[in-house]
Amino acid sequence: MQYQTASYQDVRPAMQPGDIIAFSGHSRFSRLIKLATDSNVTHIAIVCLSQVEHHGSTTVEIMESVKEDICPVTGLPVTGVTRNRMSTKLASYHGDVWWIPLSRQTRAKLDYSAAINFLMSVEGRPYDMPQAIQSGLDLLDPCDWVTHAVEDYSAFFCSELAAAALKYGGVLNPEFNPSESTPVDLIRLPVYGKNYYQIKGNPADIIM
Repeated sequence: MQYQTASYQDVRPAMQPGDIIAFSGHSRFSRLIKLATDSNVTHIAIVCLSQVEHHGSTTVEIMESVKEDICPVTGLPVTGVTRNRMSTKLASYHGDVWWIPLSRQTRAKLDYSAAINFLMSVEGRPYDMPQAIQSGLDLLDPCDWVTHAVEDYSAFFCSELAAAALKYGGVLNPEFNPSESTPVDLIRLPVYGKNYYQIKGNPADIIM
C-alpha cells in the first residue's frame, strides 16, 4: 500500500462499510502496544455505516472496542464495544489517524449484512484485556506455545472486533483467528486497496 495524506472532508464521501480506521495514540497503554507489536498503530476501528442520512448529509460511523474512553456526547466513561460518528471521534482524538480502504475485489466479496449484523449483535460487550495482551506478546513467542489466544467473542479488543466482522463478512479465511490479530496484523492482510490516507496528525507512514 502507498501512503498519502488527505483531509477527512475530502475522503469522507469515499468511505465504505468494512474500511479500516487505524490510530496511533500517545498514552502509556499505546506505548506498550507499539513496543509489543513493533508498529506505530495502537488502535483499530471499522466503518460500519456510511449511508445514514442525517439532515440531508451522509454520516460515517465506526465501531471499535476501547479499553477506556470518554463519550464525547455524554462526557461519561465508556469501555468495550461502542459505536461513534467518525467526525466526533476525530475531533476528540489526540494522535495520528489513517483511513485504509478495502480493495474493489474485497468489497465485491464482502457480505455487508452479515458483517454489520455481527457488529450490532456484539455492541456493548466488554473490552478483552487478557486476549489483547496475548496477541501482542506473540512477537516474543514465535512458536505461539504460551501466548496462543483461543477464538472467543465474549469480549473484544480493537483489532479482534474488526477482524471478526470481516471474517463474518466472508473476506477472511475461515481458519483465520481474529483473537490472534494485533492492529498491525490486521493491516498487513491482503484485502486493501493500493492507497491509504492519513487524515489526522503529524504526517507519518504506518510502520508495517
